[in-house]
Amino acid sequence: MNKLKQWYKKQLRHEWTLGFVENGLDGVFSDKPKYVWVKNPYAEECWFADPFILDVTDTTITLLVEEMRYAVHVGRIAKLTIDRGTMAITDMKIILEEPTHLSFPNILRENGKIYVYPENHDSGELNLYEYDEGKEQLVKVRTLCKQPLTDAVMTDVFGKRQIYSTQMPNPNGNVLNVYEANENGVFIQSLSISFADKHARMAGQFFTYKGKIYRPAQDCNKVYGGAVVIEDVQFGADKIQIHYVKTLKSTHPVLRKGMHTLNECNGVVVIDVHGYRYFVGRATNLLVRIKKRLFDVC
Repeated sequence: MNKLKQWYKKQLRHEWTLGFVENGLDGVFSDKPKYVWVKNPYAEECWFADPFILDVTDTTITLLVEEMRYAVHVGRIAKLTIDRGTMAITDMKIILEEPTHLSFPNILRENGKIYVYPENHDSGELNLYEYDEGKEQLVKVRTLCKQPLTDAVMTDVFGKRQIYSTQMPNPNGNVLNVYEANENGVFIQSLSISFADKHARMAGQFFTYKGKIYRPAQDCNKVYGGAVVIEDVQFGADKIQIHYVKTLKSTHPVLRKGMHTLNECNGVVVIDVHGYRYFVGRATNLLVRIKKRLFDVC
């Protein structure tokens, strides 16, 4: 009976995996982007999501990611080394673990140092950590914002330091908040941007392509992280203008429920996708969605 329960639980498992866009940003803006999927030797134990690029060499790509173990179901921040020849993970190291869930390990490079500010909305705040490369761990520096931010992105692309983020209790809605530092260096809300659809939540760092600034956003209209929306962003006279450009969806052979994250560094573009690997999970998810729609109509 225990083996049957384990088998059934596995069939229902919601999984995530990592991938890279062929030809980098040129591939992102092509008519039909193509992806190379990362081989995960730890797939029976855990999945990885929310990838940010720490380093790129001729032979390897190093990522910071959310690591989620099936047995625990609390996210930790891990460093992955990926072989560029085989696209297989060759090393994994946990660099930050807290009692509450961690994800979205966004990277800030400043004054020759590397900082990380992972999402930890369960703690009610956003914290900044310095990456100690020798010890392979993150060391807390200070609190950036005393609000439960979700998938926060810090940027200087518009001429001043800002944080763009949604926050609890409605992280997947249509309102994106902008935060700026006060005299104590703590970020407080300064502006809100409303969208017609539910794609306010950030999907990664702002990036520049052919002289324009773009924002990757999560399309949460049907499901959390259903797709990545690319938007053209302009900022001037304290006014932000955001225009839709295109949508990227998962083309994974099995995990087709959504695409959630997109980040670029040194010509490399990394993504994650998610879904149900097994038919039982896909069928159960479909039935739940149908039931929800019927009750919503009623």
